[in-house]
Amino acid sequence: MRSLLAAIVNSAALIILGLLALFLGCAQQYVPETNTIFVSSNSTYEGDGTFRTPYTSLQQAIDAAKSGDKIMLLPGVYKATSEKFVEDLCGNCLEARTTVYATRGFLIENKRITISGKDPDSCTLVTSAGYGVLFLNSVGSIIENVRITGGVRDADGNATDAAIVAKFSQVTVNNCAIVDNDQRDTTVVVGIGGIFGREGSELFITNNRIINGGWDGIALYRGAKAFIADNIIDQGR
Repeated sequence: MRSLLAAIVNSAALIILGLLALFLGCAQQYVPETNTIFVSSNSTYEGDGTFRTPYTSLQQAIDAAKSGDKIMLLPGVYKATSEKFVEDLCGNCLEARTTVYATRGFLIENKRITISGKDPDSCTLVTSAGYGVLFLNSVGSIIENVRITGGVRDADGNATDAAIVAKFSQVTVNNCAIVDNDQRDTTVVVGIGGIFGREGSELFITNNRIINGGWDGIALYRGAKAFIADNIIDQGR
Protein backbone atom coordinates (compact mmCIF):
# COMPACT_ATOMS: atom_id res chain seq x y z
CA MET A 1 0.00 0.00 0.00
CA ARG A 2 2.80 2.41 0.92
CA SER A 3 4.71 1.59 -2.27
CA LEU A 4 1.57 2.25 -4.35
CA LEU A 5 1.01 5.59 -2.61
CA ALA A 6 4.63 6.54 -3.15
CA ALA A 7 4.36 5.67 -6.84
CA ILE A 8 1.27 7.86 -7.19
CA VAL A 9 2.99 10.77 -5.44
CA ASN A 10 6.07 10.37 -7.63
CA SER A 11 3.97 10.29 -10.80
CA ALA A 12 2.09 13.42 -9.77
CA ALA A 13 5.36 15.19 -9.02
CA LEU A 14 6.73 14.26 -12.44
CA ILE A 15 3.59 15.56 -14.17
CA ILE A 16 3.79 18.85 -12.26
CA LEU A 17 7.47 19.25 -13.11
CA GLY A 18 6.77 18.48 -16.75
CA LEU A 19 3.98 21.06 -16.92
CA LEU A 20 6.21 23.63 -15.19
CA ALA A 21 9.03 23.02 -17.66
CA LEU A 22 6.59 23.35 -20.58
CA PHE A 23 5.24 26.61 -19.15
CA LEU A 24 8.72 28.08 -18.65
CA GLY A 25 9.74 27.02 -22.16
CA CYS A 26 6.73 28.75 -23.67
CA ALA A 27 7.36 31.85 -21.56
CA GLN A 28 10.95 32.09 -22.81
CA GLN A 29 9.80 31.82 -26.45
CA TYR A 30 7.01 34.39 -26.14
CA VAL A 31 7.69 37.58 -28.05
CA PRO A 32 5.31 40.52 -27.52
CA GLU A 33 3.51 41.66 -30.65
CA THR A 34 4.65 44.91 -32.20
CA ASN A 35 1.95 47.55 -32.12
CA THR A 36 1.58 50.01 -35.02
CA ILE A 37 0.52 53.54 -34.11
CA PHE A 38 -0.79 55.83 -36.84
CA VAL A 39 -0.38 59.60 -36.98
CA SER A 40 -1.94 62.07 -39.41
CA SER A 41 -1.35 65.80 -39.15
CA ASN A 42 -4.27 66.28 -41.55
CA SER A 43 -6.84 64.62 -39.29
CA THR A 44 -9.66 66.93 -38.22
CA TYR A 45 -9.84 65.58 -34.67
CA GLU A 46 -7.59 63.87 -32.13
CA GLY A 47 -7.78 60.09 -32.27
CA ASP A 48 -6.34 57.14 -30.38
CA GLY A 49 -3.60 56.05 -32.78
CA THR A 50 -5.54 53.54 -34.85
CA PHE A 51 -5.65 53.72 -38.63
CA ARG A 52 -9.24 54.98 -38.60
CA THR A 53 -8.63 57.52 -35.82
CA PRO A 54 -4.91 58.43 -35.85
CA TYR A 55 -3.12 60.79 -33.51
CA THR A 56 -2.51 64.26 -34.91
CA SER A 57 0.67 64.88 -32.89
CA LEU A 58 3.88 62.92 -33.47
CA GLN A 59 5.17 63.65 -29.96
CA GLN A 60 1.90 62.40 -28.47
CA ALA A 61 2.32 59.17 -30.43
CA ILE A 62 5.93 58.85 -29.23
CA ASP A 63 4.87 59.36 -25.62
CA ALA A 64 2.07 56.78 -25.97
CA ALA A 65 4.27 54.18 -27.69
CA LYS A 66 5.73 51.27 -25.79
CA SER A 67 9.20 49.93 -26.48
CA GLY A 68 9.13 47.98 -29.74
CA ASP A 69 6.18 49.85 -31.26
CA LYS A 70 6.17 51.31 -34.76
CA ILE A 71 4.85 54.79 -35.50
CA MET A 72 3.54 55.14 -39.05
CA LEU A 73 3.30 58.71 -40.32
CA LEU A 74 0.66 59.41 -42.93
CA PRO A 75 1.52 62.14 -45.46
CA GLY A 76 1.66 65.57 -43.82
CA VAL A 77 3.75 68.11 -41.93
CA TYR A 78 4.54 67.39 -38.27
CA LYS A 79 5.68 70.33 -36.15
CA ALA A 80 7.53 69.94 -32.85
CA THR A 81 7.23 72.25 -29.87
CA SER A 82 10.65 73.54 -28.87
CA GLU A 83 11.46 72.60 -25.26
CA LYS A 84 14.43 73.59 -23.09
CA PHE A 85 17.08 70.87 -22.78
CA VAL A 86 19.92 71.26 -20.28
CA GLU A 87 22.88 68.86 -20.42
CA ASP A 88 25.48 68.22 -17.76
CA LEU A 89 27.76 66.61 -20.36
CA CYS A 90 29.11 68.58 -23.29
CA GLY A 91 29.88 66.84 -26.56
CA ASN A 92 32.10 69.51 -28.06
CA CYS A 93 34.00 70.93 -25.05
CA LEU A 94 37.50 70.23 -23.81
CA GLU A 95 35.95 69.57 -20.39
CA ALA A 96 33.15 67.01 -20.68
CA ARG A 97 31.54 68.09 -17.39
CA THR A 98 30.23 71.34 -18.78
CA THR A 99 26.62 72.47 -18.52
CA VAL A 100 25.06 73.10 -21.92
CA TYR A 101 21.82 74.97 -22.54
CA ALA A 102 20.02 73.76 -25.62
CA THR A 103 16.55 73.08 -27.01
CA ARG A 104 15.02 69.91 -28.36
CA GLY A 105 12.17 69.13 -30.70
CA PHE A 106 10.90 65.55 -30.83
CA LEU A 107 12.14 63.37 -27.92
CA ILE A 108 12.46 59.57 -27.88
CA GLU A 109 13.64 58.55 -24.43
CA ASN A 110 14.13 55.19 -22.66
CA LYS A 111 12.39 53.17 -25.36
CA ARG A 112 12.97 51.49 -28.72
CA ILE A 113 10.60 52.65 -31.44
CA THR A 114 10.44 52.96 -35.22
CA ILE A 115 9.29 56.21 -36.84
CA SER A 116 8.45 55.63 -40.47
CA GLY A 117 6.96 57.77 -43.22
CA LYS A 118 5.89 56.86 -46.72
CA ASP A 119 8.77 58.84 -48.24
CA PRO A 120 10.71 62.06 -47.53
CA ASP A 121 8.66 64.00 -50.07
CA SER A 122 5.35 63.40 -48.31
CA CYS A 123 6.29 63.30 -44.58
CA THR A 124 8.01 66.36 -43.12
CA LEU A 125 9.21 66.91 -39.55
CA VAL A 126 9.70 70.58 -38.63
CA THR A 127 11.75 70.55 -35.43
CA SER A 128 12.01 74.28 -34.50
CA ALA A 129 14.88 73.40 -32.13
CA GLY A 130 18.63 72.89 -31.87
CA TYR A 131 18.41 69.14 -31.15
CA GLY A 132 15.73 68.42 -33.70
CA VAL A 133 14.99 64.73 -33.09
CA LEU A 134 16.67 63.66 -29.85
CA PHE A 135 17.20 59.98 -29.01
CA LEU A 136 18.11 59.59 -25.34
CA ASN A 137 18.87 56.15 -23.86
CA SER A 138 17.11 54.64 -26.86
CA VAL A 139 18.62 51.34 -28.02
CA GLY A 140 17.43 49.87 -31.31
CA SER A 141 15.32 52.76 -32.63
CA ILE A 142 14.81 53.49 -36.32
CA ILE A 143 13.83 56.65 -38.18
CA GLU A 144 13.20 56.33 -41.90
CA ASN A 145 11.52 57.84 -44.97
CA VAL A 146 10.98 61.36 -43.57
CA ARG A 147 12.17 64.90 -44.24
CA ILE A 148 13.67 66.73 -41.24
CA THR A 149 13.95 70.48 -41.47
CA GLY A 150 13.36 73.80 -39.70
CA GLY A 151 16.02 73.55 -36.99
CA VAL A 152 16.78 76.67 -34.94
CA ARG A 153 20.35 77.28 -33.73
CA ASP A 154 20.81 77.47 -29.94
CA ALA A 155 22.57 80.51 -28.47
CA ASP A 156 24.97 78.31 -26.45
CA GLY A 157 27.95 77.65 -28.70
CA ASN A 158 28.68 74.40 -26.83
CA ALA A 159 25.39 72.83 -27.94
CA THR A 160 25.91 70.11 -30.56
CA ASP A 161 22.89 71.18 -32.60
CA ALA A 162 21.79 68.78 -35.32
CA ALA A 163 18.63 67.57 -37.01
CA ILE A 164 19.15 64.19 -35.30
CA VAL A 165 21.10 63.82 -32.04
CA ALA A 166 21.64 60.45 -30.34
CA LYS A 167 22.93 60.19 -26.75
CA PHE A 168 23.59 56.80 -25.11
CA SER A 169 21.59 55.24 -27.95
CA GLN A 170 21.65 52.87 -30.91
CA VAL A 171 19.77 54.34 -33.86
CA THR A 172 19.30 53.55 -37.55
CA VAL A 173 18.71 56.54 -39.85
CA ASN A 174 17.64 55.42 -43.32
CA ASN A 175 16.35 57.19 -46.43
CA CYS A 176 15.78 60.56 -44.77
CA ALA A 177 16.10 64.02 -46.32
CA ILE A 178 17.78 66.25 -43.76
CA VAL A 179 17.58 69.59 -45.50
CA ASP A 180 17.57 73.35 -44.92
CA ASN A 181 18.56 73.31 -41.26
CA ASP A 182 20.40 76.55 -41.91
CA GLN A 183 18.95 79.01 -39.39
CA ARG A 184 21.89 80.77 -37.74
CA ASP A 185 22.53 82.82 -34.64
CA THR A 186 25.17 85.18 -35.95
CA THR A 187 26.79 85.43 -32.50
CA VAL A 188 27.59 81.68 -32.62
CA VAL A 189 30.28 80.34 -34.94
CA VAL A 190 28.68 76.94 -35.54
CA GLY A 191 25.24 76.18 -36.95
CA ILE A 192 23.04 73.08 -37.14
CA GLY A 193 24.45 69.73 -38.30
CA GLY A 194 22.83 66.73 -39.90
CA ILE A 195 23.27 63.64 -37.70
CA PHE A 196 25.36 63.75 -34.51
CA GLY A 197 26.27 60.79 -32.29
CA ARG A 198 27.10 61.41 -28.63
CA GLU A 199 28.31 59.49 -25.54
CA GLY A 200 28.97 56.01 -26.85
CA SER A 201 26.06 55.89 -29.28
CA GLU A 202 26.08 53.53 -32.24
CA LEU A 203 24.56 54.80 -35.48
CA PHE A 204 23.69 53.13 -38.77
CA ILE A 205 23.38 55.92 -41.36
CA THR A 206 22.37 54.82 -44.85
CA ASN A 207 20.83 56.29 -48.00
CA ASN A 208 20.20 59.78 -46.62
CA ARG A 209 20.45 63.25 -48.16
CA ILE A 210 21.98 65.84 -45.82
CA ILE A 211 21.83 69.14 -47.65
CA ASN A 212 22.13 72.85 -46.82
CA GLY A 213 22.97 72.62 -43.14
CA GLY A 214 24.94 75.01 -40.98
CA TRP A 215 27.53 72.57 -39.59
CA ASP A 216 28.95 69.09 -40.20
CA GLY A 217 26.82 66.60 -42.09
CA ILE A 218 27.72 63.78 -39.67
CA ALA A 219 29.78 64.11 -36.48
CA LEU A 220 30.66 61.74 -33.63
CA TYR A 221 31.58 62.77 -30.07
CA ARG A 222 32.52 61.09 -26.78
CA GLY A 223 33.07 57.55 -28.05
CA ALA A 224 30.19 57.41 -30.52
CA LYS A 225 30.67 55.29 -33.65
CA ALA A 226 28.80 54.82 -36.89
CA PHE A 227 28.39 52.76 -40.03
CA ILE A 228 27.94 55.28 -42.85
CA ALA A 229 27.11 54.32 -46.42
CA ASP A 230 25.45 55.69 -49.58
CA ASN A 231 24.64 59.15 -48.25
CA ILE A 232 24.76 62.48 -50.07
CA ILE A 233 26.16 65.36 -47.97
CA ASP A 234 26.24 68.72 -49.71
CA GLN A 235 26.11 72.50 -49.12
CA GLY A 236 27.05 72.27 -45.46
CA ARG A 237 29.54 74.27 -43.50
